[in-house]
Amino acid sequence: MHRIYDVLARHLWLQFACAWVLATGAVLLVYPGRSPLSVLVRVLLCSAGAVWLAVRRRRREEAAAGGEADGLMTLDHMLRAGRVPGDPAQREAMSTLVDYRLRRTRHRTAALVFLGVMLAGVAVATVFATTAPRAAAYCVFCAVVFGYCFVAGGMALDRLRRMREELDATTGAGRPAPGGHPTRHAA
Repeated sequence: MHRIYDVLARHLWLQFACAWVLATGAVLLVYPGRSPLSVLVRVLLCSAGAVWLAVRRRRREEAAAGGEADGLMTLDHMLRAGRVPGDPAQREAMSTLVDYRLRRTRHRTAALVFLGVMLAGVAVATVFATTAPRAAAYCVFCAVVFGYCFVAGGMALDRLRRMREELDATTGAGRPAPGGHPTRHAA
């Protein structure tokens, strides 16, 4: 599994290709009479904005990790394993990456509420607009997507918070608290 993750982490285009194939397959399952080529083209066009946002985010994370995809991948492995880097330069890069990712999660609750309302709306609309089996499939799909986003996002946020605490504890110096005063660690 780590090898697959490594390949996908290094090659962002491969992540997009896999997502496009999966999305095309899902649309073809729901609407079997459509042409696979037309569905693929529609998926590519509809995902253009998401691809742009993902590439932009990746570049910012690479810059926070020292400017290289390999550096980002190394730091991400350490973050997932919960290991604090020993090298001071890597520790600083990890600190910058963790701060960047924690800042991006500041609107997590509002985003989850919006996602829940949107998915519930889609599920309710499909109940009135389509057949019972298709509506049931949409409802199950919406529940699974929301559950995955909630659980996986919570685990990632906990991992980031633990790493922030460990980085602060190993350096001995506190980071500025929201009130502007540095936090103090017991020696």
